Amino acid sequence: MNIQDLQAEIIAIDQEIAQLENSASQALVKKLLNFIERVVKENNTLLTERQQLRDEINRLKGEQGKPDIKANKKKDGKLSSVAERKEAEANANKDNSESGENSDGKKAMSA
Repeated sequence: MNIQDLQAEIIAIDQEIAQLENSASQALVKKLLNFIERVVKENNTLLTERQQLRDEINRLKGEQGKPDIKANKKKDGKLSSVAERKEAEANANKDNSESGENSDGKKAMSA
C-alpha cells in the first residue's frame, strides 16, 4: 500500500467519524486510530531492528552483509578518464581566454 492510498483511506475514515452522531463514539474511534498509529510505528521500528540483527548475524557467520552503495560523486581535481581531463582543460583554457589571461595565468597586457 503506498502513501497516496493511505492518505485517501485516512480522509475517508475522518469523514465517517464526522458523520457519527454520538460524541462518545467519535472519541472511541479517535482513540482506536491513535492506538493503531502507535502500533504501526512500533512495528516499523521492530522490522528495522530485526533486519539489523539479521545483518549482524550474517556478518558474524562470515557472510557479506548488504552492500553500502553510495552515489557516484566526482572528487575535486581527480578525473577518472582522459576525456574528462581534456574537457576540464578545455574549459579552463576557455575561461582563461575569456577573462583575458594567458596560458601562464597572468593577465595579458593591452597596448
